[in-house]
Amino acid sequence: MKFIAVVALTLVGCMGTAKDPFGRQAIEGTITLDGQPLASGSIVFMPEEQGPFVSGAEIHKGTFSMPPTNGLPAGRYKVSITSVVPLPASDVKSADEMTMDFPTKSLVPAKYNSQTTLISEVSDESQNVFTFDLKSK
Repeated sequence: MKFIAVVALTLVGCMGTAKDPFGRQAIEGTITLDGQPLASGSIVFMPEEQGPFVSGAEIHKGTFSMPPTNGLPAGRYKVSITSVVPLPASDVKSADEMTMDFPTKSLVPAKYNSQTTLISEVSDESQNVFTFDLKSK
C-alpha cells in the first residue's frame, strides 16, 4: 500500500512541473496614465515580427496578469493599451456618433494602441514584470 501512495505522489509531483510545450511565460505588470493607475482597459502583446502568438489581458486598477497558459514565448512584442469611457450625450457632435450603440472616448492616446510605440521583451530566463507609464498628452 505504501508503494502505491509513493507512486501516486511521484506522478502528481511530476505532472505539476510539466513545462508549457510552447514555452509560454507568465506576464504581469502595472499601467499608469499621467501618474495614476489606469482604472480599466485591455493590454495586448503582438509579435514585433510576424509570429503565431498574440495574447492579452484585462486591466483592473492599474494591474494586469497573464498566467503561462495565456502568456507568450520569449521574444519582442508590440504592446497595445486601450481604455475607453462612455461619451456624455452633450459631447456627441455628429449623426454618426449618435448611431453608435455606445459612443465612447479613448483615454489612451493612439501612440499606445493603434499607432503603438511600446515594445516589450518577454524572457524565458527571468520574471516578466512590466511597468507602463503613459502620458495623455
